[in-house]
Amino acid sequence: MSAHRAVMELSAQSGVRGAVVALRDGVVVDGIVHVDVRADVLAAFGSAVLERARDVARSVLRAEPRCVVIDAEAGRLCLADSRDMIVVLLADRHAPIGRLRLAVRDAVGALT
Repeated sequence: MSAHRAVMELSAQSGVRGAVVALRDGVVVDGIVHVDVRADVLAAFGSAVLERARDVARSVLRAEPRCVVIDAEAGRLCLADSRDMIVVLLADRHAPIGRLRLAVRDAVGALT
């Protein structure tokens, strides 16, 4: 699956305000975001969060994280990464996070 197709499919999910595919260093490859969301900021933030999550998971769990979810009062953020890329999804607080988490993991697995 291409990065463009991944963001198209993710952004079509109910409640999604932004979907970004980026390199692991946070450089945007493709993204579809609402007008009040900056894809570059979302990608940079996602890259930093995933880096810290990897450090914590390796230290505490001796494993790699499959997905990171931040559930806040104003919305939800779901992040996952592959060897070369990350997927960052921003959703409103009423979005079905279980379905979105699975969609993000599927997108990461299908990226070529």
